[in-house]
Amino acid sequence: MSEQTGLKERLIALDLLRFFSYWAIVVFQAVLFYFYSPEMPFLDISPILKFFDHYARTLAFSGFTIVLLSSFLITYSRALSLKRARLFGVIALGWFVLSLFMNDGAWLSWDVYSLYFAGLAFYMVLKRGHHLLGWFGFILLWIPFWTFESWRSFLSVDAQHVFGLAPCVGREITEWPVLPWIGLVWVGGSLGSMARQQHAEGKGLMRWPEGLVWGALLAASAPQWGAYFNIRIGPYFSCDAFRQTPLVFWSHMIGPLLIMRLAFDPRVQRFLARQSLVRSISNLAISRHFWLAYIVQYVYLLLLIMGLQSIKARWPGWYDEFEVAICEFFGLTLIVQNEMLARGALRVGAWLKPYGQALAELWPGREKKRT
Repeated sequence: MSEQTGLKERLIALDLLRFFSYWAIVVFQAVLFYFYSPEMPFLDISPILKFFDHYARTLAFSGFTIVLLSSFLITYSRALSLKRARLFGVIALGWFVLSLFMNDGAWLSWDVYSLYFAGLAFYMVLKRGHHLLGWFGFILLWIPFWTFESWRSFLSVDAQHVFGLAPCVGREITEWPVLPWIGLVWVGGSLGSMARQQHAEGKGLMRWPEGLVWGALLAASAPQWGAYFNIRIGPYFSCDAFRQTPLVFWSHMIGPLLIMRLAFDPRVQRFLARQSLVRSISNLAISRHFWLAYIVQYVYLLLLIMGLQSIKARWPGWYDEFEVAICEFFGLTLIVQNEMLARGALRVGAWLKPYGQALAELWPGREKKRT
């Protein structure tokens, strides 16, 4: 077997990193939408819900991991240039769907999809200098822009939220503001381009000097670990998670970066490829069609919670008696539900694809471009 994995071979460690990070995000979203409280209730009577709470808190950094990893994979696979229309179509759809359900009075709300859209669009406009953009993003992530209170006087309230300057006083702030988090998209994109070049040259094997460097970084970051575990959730999550100090942020980023690096080591890839459960996770829709699965899960979770809340309002006595069991059931089966829904969405997309191609043939100037 070759001492490097092929560029088109799935890097299983990255699928695992994304899978476990994603489900932590789902838990936080469920608590926000259903309970809208800083703590998950019923922890003293439900070991299952207590497990979900501790799992999500342990991986409370997961949103940042997902954004970095997704940007990384796009440039690593060259999807930025090869599948540009499809990529931006999915992101734009996600942005629109989230705006419909966020209900904050704006036609388009600002969230992770809009940040991702803006970051990648900026990346694509630049024909060169992508590594410099990555370094600029790295610098941005070391600057606590939310402490620049004097800048707020130059911006409207909405603009303060979009650019990350809104005060955390008595209200929920917008998640994923431009500053500094667009830098995370640029860092991920730059690392993806670098990894593609290094991997093509067969430099995936981690030698012991590099291992010592990673070990030193982990040891240096260890004193900061746990800061995200104790954050408030629900309506307070946006302030507590997105306003940690840069040192705390980067200390928690070392772990995901190390896993991303190990994914390119052929020894790690071969070991994971032999594990049947790991291969099953890598074949899930959440692994192979992440952003589509994320949209489907987000909409389904909102509709599910709206339905449960309407039932609770109509039959409060009966519902209160079984509420813990209902929460446990949906928590334990949500992965299966998400997989079924995502695969269904893929089938619908495959069914609609011929119609989209037919419409594309009618686009003015298409025949001229072909000749």
